[in-house]
Amino acid sequence: MNPLDILNDILQDTAGILTDAQKERLIEVAKERVLVDYPLFKIEQLTYEPNVYAFYLPSGWVDGISFIESVWDSVGRLYRWSIVIVNEARYLRVYQPYLGYQLIPTTYLNMWVRYSTIPSATLPLTEKHNYLIGVYAGYLGLEELANHYAQSSDPTMTVDVVNYRDKARIYSDRADKILNLYYKTLSEWRYGI
Repeated sequence: MNPLDILNDILQDTAGILTDAQKERLIEVAKERVLVDYPLFKIEQLTYEPNVYAFYLPSGWVDGISFIESVWDSVGRLYRWSIVIVNEARYLRVYQPYLGYQLIPTTYLNMWVRYSTIPSATLPLTEKHNYLIGVYAGYLGLEELANHYAQSSDPTMTVDVVNYRDKARIYSDRADKILNLYYKTLSEWRYGI
């Protein structure tokens, strides 16, 4: 499913108010929003650094964007963790489950992590992401069309004036419905409804 096709289906902009460049910008903004609301997750085995008693952060980690959802061992036990800075480098320190903040013994070095990351060639966007991007871009586009028509007026006699305010209200109402669709779909997919 292509986000641009979804965007065009939602907009139905037969007058061509929005240019292709504006639509591409809407898709990029929507992509950033969707990756915050419905992040891509990757699972990776951690590598231990004995000098700092911690694990290296995952290879796909992006500072300021990535976050860790869970850390577990090969048996499936979940662990507490924290990100620590040692010698200006960031590491993942893992603690014993149910024992407060006692470090794990070095015999438990087969650890795994599930974390969020950005799309790449090896981790492309899913169909669900593309759908959400198209829907959110549709919401943004409808808001732009509503703003366009809210500011439009014709310098003609009052008898011939086109009522752009009704068009603006219609686009704004459609934008609200599309935003509700976005959040409804997002919650259904997050919780598996």
